[in-house]
Amino acid sequence: MVVTMRPPASEAHYHNPQSDELFDAAVEFLSKKAELKLVALPRNEKQAMYLRKRCLSFSRTARCASRRKSWMVSNLIWHSDLVISGGGTMNREAASLDVPVYSVFRGKIGAVDQFLSRQARPARLASES
Repeated sequence: MVVTMRPPASEAHYHNPQSDELFDAAVEFLSKKAELKLVALPRNEKQAMYLRKRCLSFSRTARCASRRKSWMVSNLIWHSDLVISGGGTMNREAASLDVPVYSVFRGKIGAVDQFLSRQARPARLASES
């Protein structure tokens, strides 16, 4: 299974620290699952370094890849079994491709996201457990 993950926009004005806590809990939980391959798409170099350290601290295998370069994200999402993201475009794209998606976004939810949520796409992670 391939899980594509994108951290919350921690430097944005709308950032909520609870989003980071939920994302960290998801990384910790998923990185311990030997059957998963994690692909992290950091927003900046600071997040890339953080994700590399987090993945290595939980797993000694090379199952966690962190990519900063531009990819065909829709292609990556299409080939993913699950997407967990800090919100926005990537979550909407996964939902439109019928790829299971969980959002860790904890800000005000826009109209498009409210519509998708009513259809359970994307689901919102509510707690760390």
